[in-house]
Amino acid sequence: MHTFNLLDAGFTASEAERTTATFDHLLPYLAPNEFAVVGGLAIRYFATAHSQEYPARPLNDLDIVIKSRAAVAPAIGKTFRIAHDHDTEQGPYVVVVDPQTKVKIDLFPWPLSDPSILQMRLGQHTLPLQSPEDQLAKTIWDTTKVLRGEKVDPKQFSDALLLAEIADPQKTTQIFNILYGDLTPPA
Repeated sequence: MHTFNLLDAGFTASEAERTTATFDHLLPYLAPNEFAVVGGLAIRYFATAHSQEYPARPLNDLDIVIKSRAAVAPAIGKTFRIAHDHDTEQGPYVVVVDPQTKVKIDLFPWPLSDPSILQMRLGQHTLPLQSPEDQLAKTIWDTTKVLRGEKVDPKQFSDALLLAEIADPQKTTQIFNILYGDLTPPA
């Protein structure tokens, strides 16, 4: 397991402190083995662990997937501001904001592919995170929205290219096909 130094991953000292403090506040409200870190923080971790350079970007939010509503203690509202909470077809979608650090945390439903989970050390914490293959499959799907005329954040394309250098292509294809169907172009 790689110890994740946020400063090595392009975070400023202030962002690193805010990220660690946010997890200090958040983890007591998350059930062990019922969540995983995803998104930018996970991608930065993989880039750093594989000696890839991650583009300097400000900390906007933290993304986490949860297996069910039971993964989040109802008392979270005593410490965090609940900005959004509703159920989707896939499961709960909750957005909370840490009032001390001002970091927004998006809690998304757990993927149907049952992602591979790795571990990373962040400060005093061991955090679960989705594999690079799971991250890449989701990122590729997000970029296909451009084909439907939807807006896509440009960072999605650079994240896909970065993850493609790290992730196993066969595993990524298997995960993508489970989640989104077989979109493999004919040979």
